[in-house]
Amino acid sequence: MHPQHMPRAGPAGDSLLCSPVVRGRGGGLTLRGRGGELCPLDIVQESSELDEGIPVKFSNWRPRVAFVPESQDLNIMTDVEATICFLSTYWRVGEFDDERKQYFVVAGLQDDSPNSFFQIEKSGDNAYKFVFCPPTGDSGRQCRNVGIFVDEIGVWRLALSSEPFLVMFKKANVTEISSQTILDIDGDIIFRGSYYVLPVIRGRGGSVTLSGRGGELCPFDIVQEYEE
Repeated sequence: MHPQHMPRAGPAGDSLLCSPVVRGRGGGLTLRGRGGELCPLDIVQESSELDEGIPVKFSNWRPRVAFVPESQDLNIMTDVEATICFLSTYWRVGEFDDERKQYFVVAGLQDDSPNSFFQIEKSGDNAYKFVFCPPTGDSGRQCRNVGIFVDEIGVWRLALSSEPFLVMFKKANVTEISSQTILDIDGDIIFRGSYYVLPVIRGRGGSVTLSGRGGELCPFDIVQEYEE
């Protein structure tokens, strides 16, 4: 990928926002579960073009160049520090989904398996596409585009496709990266554990608790304490 079209990569690569070339075709990329399950996470596209999504990082390409190269195997990571699934967010091609008849791009651990490597190819003057080029038995390669599959509830998921998802990139700033993590009042990232939920504005009540409704003890509603 020529440096005049792509921000130069630092030692670990720049964080880049990825958006569709065609306006009105959705926003950036993010993470989401599938089939009613929170985990594992798929790579999905935001439905609103106003939502730039979560940045990505490229790494682990073989040519010793300071920019992200075209048509070379590399790893792609969704650049978020913590997720609800407590897994790495490197892209990989998942197992075949029998229900939807698709190979989805999922988030997972970084390894050296062929399913963990993608390539970026130029497509036209200002567009790029992701491709997946695993080795074949005859020491060759058979590349497939990464496109968009709209599932049964309208989520736009990245999946192997004959139709490519054409994108452009821009460098993400620190605010866009850090805004993807949830912080507690001390500024620390929230991981698994127990936390109090408190109102931001003082004098607007206290923490969250449980209470019955209509004179009944059960079932419980989630309510806010009146006293701060």
